[in-house]
Amino acid sequence: MASKPDVETGEAYARDSYDGKECESLLPSTSGATATFAPSLADKHSDSNVLRRRQFGGLHLGLAFLAGIVACAVTQLFVCSGCCVHGRNSYTSSATDNNVKVLAPPYVGSTQVHNFPPASPTNANPTLFPSNVGYPGGTPTGAEPNVIETAPAYPIHTGAAHLVAPDTLGHKANKGKASASGDFDLFKKWGNLSPWYSVGRGAFGLDSEPTVPDTCRVTGLHFLHRHGARYPTAWNRMLHSALNFAIGFFGYPLDGKYQQSITIEAKGFNNTLAPYKTCPNAKVPERGDRGAWYVKHWAEIYLKKALARLQPNIKSYKLSIEDVYIMQQMCAYETVAIGYSKFCELFTEKEWEGFNYAYGSGFGSPVARVQGYGWIKEFLARLTHTPITEHNSSTNSTLDDNPTTFPLDQSLYVDATHEVVILNIEITLVITALNLSNFAASGPLPYTHIPTKRSFEVSQLVPFGTNIQFQLLECTSVPDPQLRIIINDGVTPLTGIQGCPEQRDGMCPVDTFVKAQKALLLETDWDYDCYGDWTVPEGDAWNTTIGSPPKP
Repeated sequence: MASKPDVETGEAYARDSYDGKECESLLPSTSGATATFAPSLADKHSDSNVLRRRQFGGLHLGLAFLAGIVACAVTQLFVCSGCCVHGRNSYTSSATDNNVKVLAPPYVGSTQVHNFPPASPTNANPTLFPSNVGYPGGTPTGAEPNVIETAPAYPIHTGAAHLVAPDTLGHKANKGKASASGDFDLFKKWGNLSPWYSVGRGAFGLDSEPTVPDTCRVTGLHFLHRHGARYPTAWNRMLHSALNFAIGFFGYPLDGKYQQSITIEAKGFNNTLAPYKTCPNAKVPERGDRGAWYVKHWAEIYLKKALARLQPNIKSYKLSIEDVYIMQQMCAYETVAIGYSKFCELFTEKEWEGFNYAYGSGFGSPVARVQGYGWIKEFLARLTHTPITEHNSSTNSTLDDNPTTFPLDQSLYVDATHEVVILNIEITLVITALNLSNFAASGPLPYTHIPTKRSFEVSQLVPFGTNIQFQLLECTSVPDPQLRIIINDGVTPLTGIQGCPEQRDGMCPVDTFVKAQKALLLETDWDYDCYGDWTVPEGDAWNTTIGSPPKP
């Protein structure tokens, strides 16, 4: 396979039509010698007649010199691509400018990408490279160790060891002294761009762990999770995240161990994991993106000082608040992609707290409940082992009516989706359809300041890889099958669901839970919420904590 230029090492730069010598030829030699193009007068065999015929007057030499300058300038303009001639807008060094400023090489801004890994190896010959050559050894794989039951502690995830945060933020700030805000963790201040972590015991109001309660055993699990980081393409984020989960759960190879249904996320296809494709009002900014107004006005407050601080460092371009906000996003995206980002150093801890608060989706959206409607119907069908009888939302009848592609007799179901869908199901429907009132306890969030105590924190609820578990349990201490909800290893109380008792481990009888969810689904009007011609005023002139539009 022909090798492609490596821009990281500068090979692409050297392999262009420009070879680097064009500029160098105009510079004086390091030895001080001057080049000559006339025949050497020391050549004993030179023809004196020829020499006499090649003599020119001063006018001829002057014109030739001028023509050479013009020719060189034109050549540099078309060949050097700006590396030889500095235009008026180019940066030049000065006594007052201590920064090193250089012109960008020709490949900067190009559409070239690194295709890695390659589509196929250059020595592709599967018969010579089998994955199983026999002779596996004399020790067979034993039974699963069941660490969740036997370990002395639950294996929580506390951070992202492969990512690097600036020394100027967190506990390493001020040459090892504690930061002003205590043990500041930058990776937990990126809102929905935060790496996944376990929220910890009591995060949602229950002093309980995600381990199976005493006297109980797990009989089933419904697992909904967000994709990992956004570095891959959108489709690969979903597919590869699902495959990575399967490899971790089932082990490699996966063949014959489980079935993966890949649904289409595009206009014209019903998909409960991408409901905005079939709900037109979700695409109307004034309805589906009301949170943008709040984010804009909050950013104008918390990034005001950052804008004033950064602007003097940038010449010939006027920064906007949006530019500065995007720099914060770049910190998160670039760190996840390559391990570290210089953008992170530009902001203070207080400004990162502001970024973590700036999020425009959730239970305040008037089209949140309806977007979670279809998935809740599928969830209840699986939970009760009952086929869906009416497809009046985002459910896909082709898949859901087929027991092969939508089985109802499994003990484990896993769905991979986006964080906005997680919010619409996990949070807005955890507050509405599921009615977990603890997340709405602080009411509509203001855009003017961060409340001292708030029940809704984005990085806890929808970081990259966020997950929600619906545990199904049988217990000797209670008579009926139980269900409980765990979000990022945090147990959530279910007392907001009609009929669910106050229980220390967050359990509710399955029959009680199902009855309450069916009643709430009857209150959701797909046609009106998604296709109705309703309006809501911009900003805080209208608010909701139930995820639905105003009714006619």
